[in-house]
Amino acid sequence: MDYDHDTSFCNKAVESVFSLPVCIAIATLLWFGDTLPHLQPFDVDTFLSAVGSYIVMLLTVFVLSEADNTLGLLRIRTSMLPCVWLMLTAVQPDLHQLAAPQICSLCVALGLSLLLRCYQCVEPVGWVFHSFLCLGVGSVVFPPLLCLGLLFYLWLHTFMQALSPRTAAAGLVGLAFPYVVWAGTCLSSEDFSPLLHHFSNFWPTISWASHPNISLTHGILWCITLPLTAIGIVFYTLQSYADKIRVRMMHFACIAQTVILLLTALMYPLCNEFFAILLVTASLHIAYFFAFARGRVTNVLFLLSLLLLALTALLRVV
Repeated sequence: MDYDHDTSFCNKAVESVFSLPVCIAIATLLWFGDTLPHLQPFDVDTFLSAVGSYIVMLLTVFVLSEADNTLGLLRIRTSMLPCVWLMLTAVQPDLHQLAAPQICSLCVALGLSLLLRCYQCVEPVGWVFHSFLCLGVGSVVFPPLLCLGLLFYLWLHTFMQALSPRTAAAGLVGLAFPYVVWAGTCLSSEDFSPLLHHFSNFWPTISWASHPNISLTHGILWCITLPLTAIGIVFYTLQSYADKIRVRMMHFACIAQTVILLLTALMYPLCNEFFAILLVTASLHIAYFFAFARGRVTNVLFLLSLLLLALTALLRVV
């Protein structure tokens, strides 16, 4: 493809070195714009929660950037992956507090980036242990993340071709390690009720009757994320021959995970944790589409997405 003659706004945004700093600046305004007006009188806990969530957001941006640069998920120099994730997260007020959704996003992003390093790795045990450790830490605040460990084992076998008795054991140790530490603290205090309560509320309850209560901003985000993710998956499937086999396997693992998480998030549309986890891999497919698709339709979709994101941000102020 010849990218030099494409002067569309979408292509300029893809190639610009200022895209990520601009997105971070916008996200900062939206992040603290949700918190500061409500600090009358000043509430230290709310302010610290916003600051902590902001730091977790920056760490997630760093992890996504490093994963793209190190693994070569997008074969051109661009910051579209962290930019897409950042904008989709910044306009959702429910993700601006230091709570399970933000922590889950960071843990899944870091865990998946470590897992993808296992392809053709001579000694993948260390990567597998730390990958599953991230899931274990995230599951402390959101127990269903333990189920994602089963998918990670499946990706290790089918896409990474790195599943062995040693890596399987490393994954189990990584998942169990946070709970071993937690059980040790419970033993010292002779109170296992927090740990037992954690597993007694393992899965969120489904309530179809509550679906009409979805906020307008959340609905618009779904209208942006769902079609663009589907388009991105189809586009990569058709264009995957342009990538090396290693990168292709990584993308296919992310696609498989996105499809499963998308179906789960649609079943629980009010569960911000599932939506936040979905955005980690969905952002990759959307970023790939905007980075490599060319034509007026792509530029229109890009501008329409920006318009809807701006509308979502304005609705929070009105």
